[in-house]
Amino acid sequence: MKKVGKIVFSLFILNSLAWGYSETVYNVQKHLSERGYNAGTPDGQLGRGTSKAITQFQKDNGLRVNGRVTNELINALGIGNSRVSHSVTNSTSTYKKNSNNTSFFDSLGAGNGNLSKSFKEGKYQVGFLASYPTYGLSFKIDYSDKITLEAIAAPFGTFSIYSAKVNYYLTKQNKYNTYAYATGGVGRYEYLGGVGAWDWKTGEYKGGGSETETVPMFGGGIGIEWSWQTFLGNDFPNLYSTVEIGYANVSFDNYNFGGFSSGGGIYYKF
Repeated sequence: MKKVGKIVFSLFILNSLAWGYSETVYNVQKHLSERGYNAGTPDGQLGRGTSKAITQFQKDNGLRVNGRVTNELINALGIGNSRVSHSVTNSTSTYKKNSNNTSFFDSLGAGNGNLSKSFKEGKYQVGFLASYPTYGLSFKIDYSDKITLEAIAAPFGTFSIYSAKVNYYLTKQNKYNTYAYATGGVGRYEYLGGVGAWDWKTGEYKGGGSETETVPMFGGGIGIEWSWQTFLGNDFPNLYSTVEIGYANVSFDNYNFGGFSSGGGIYYKF
């Protein structure tokens, strides 16, 4: 019953390997316990207790803080293989990854380098962001240790932005991470088409109204990310904040925005 309850809870928060047993997670739990971190009884499941122990180990050793099993964590624990080797088995399929099955992104210091697996393991974030003159919602997924992919829908503000973004982590510190980013997408701007007037001959109101213009947008810059748990303790919700500066360009017929941009966001990391 205890194991069933753990799986149900993990499914609810979308934050574990409830799809099967992972030998890598088992070894991580053992090595953390040997170093005095409370990862619980080794069971090969990435539960809440294990994630907290990983988070604390990452903070103590200057690793990127995400509470996940990554190649960087594996190497820091000295488990042996420099690549994360997962063997996850369920009733229908077996997923296995080793050093002979890597992608281009894996060579950049990757985690699992697999979007579907990242989603299943809960390596994603949702949040709210603001970047003058727009603000809206964001969804992030950790493709690897160094690369986070982001989808942005910012329909509020002077104009709307719908874009994709790639964040590449430059440094990893105990209290914060720094990264560079590039973004591209479309901007939508709605403006009045002029002042209307009543046509007495036809008995209709003509003119006025509004028009919507859609144009491409692009940008890039640098940012800094920090965890609230660093300052408020591991019992605090897994919230992260970011601050960014860079360049953005979106040009409408009736409104041009290009040049320095700044913004930030707050995210919940699963």
